[in-house]
Amino acid sequence: MNDVKNELAAMLDVMKQLCQILERENSALQQHKVAQLKETMADKIRLSDVYAKQFKTLTSDRAAFKAVAMEEKNALIGSASHLNSLMDDNARLIKANMAASKKLLDAIIAEAKKAQAQAEGGDAVYARPRGKKGDNVSLSFNQVL
Repeated sequence: MNDVKNELAAMLDVMKQLCQILERENSALQQHKVAQLKETMADKIRLSDVYAKQFKTLTSDRAAFKAVAMEEKNALIGSASHLNSLMDDNARLIKANMAASKKLLDAIIAEAKKAQAQAEGGDAVYARPRGKKGDNVSLSFNQVL
């Protein structure tokens, strides 16, 4: 019984840490500070692995888990609900930031093609070399979320 309580306490602690990381990430995403996500990635992965292992261990002995007091079960349910909500917000914010980055990149590419086509005297929609030698436009965009 004490083993289950210890596992439950450890799991609640990991869930709390994951919530704190997700809150920081969500705040950074809302402020469009995507670079800050790199700082939390290793901890987030490590804690997610620990959480999955603890969940498997905790749910493997159903009889022992049933013996846990309802108050402790409610604490677990509340933490899980909060974590789930933060994960949903995190996914939504990441998706929104990726869409914004794509729009920006598409606009940059369109302007680069337009500038190249005008410099070559070609079509602004399909910027292709017209047999002239000159400066080619190259654009690279690499950002890790």
